[in-house]
Amino acid sequence: FNVGKPFPNPFNSIVTIPISIREKGRIQLDIYDISGNAVGTKTFNLNPNDNQNIFWSETDLSTGIYFLKIKYLNYLETRKVLFLK
Repeated sequence: FNVGKPFPNPFNSIVTIPISIREKGRIQLDIYDISGNAVGTKTFNLNPNDNQNIFWSETDLSTGIYFLKIKYLNYLETRKVLFLK
C-alpha cells in the first residue's frame, strides 16, 4: 500500500491522490478540518494496479487546511491539503 502526494496542493475544486495497492480492496477516505472535525467520507473499491488515483471534489467547505485519512485493510496514511476557494 502506497499513498503519493496529493496534487494539486493547494487545490481549488478537486484533488487527486495517487494510490498503489497489491490486492483488491476497499479504500476509505475520511476528511478532517484543521480542528479535527470530520467533514466527509468517501469509499472506493479498487483492483490491484501499478498506479491508481482517488479523487476528492469539494466546493462547500471553507478555505483552509484539511487532513485526508486514507485506510486500506490494516494500513493507514494521512495527508495534508490546502483548499482555496
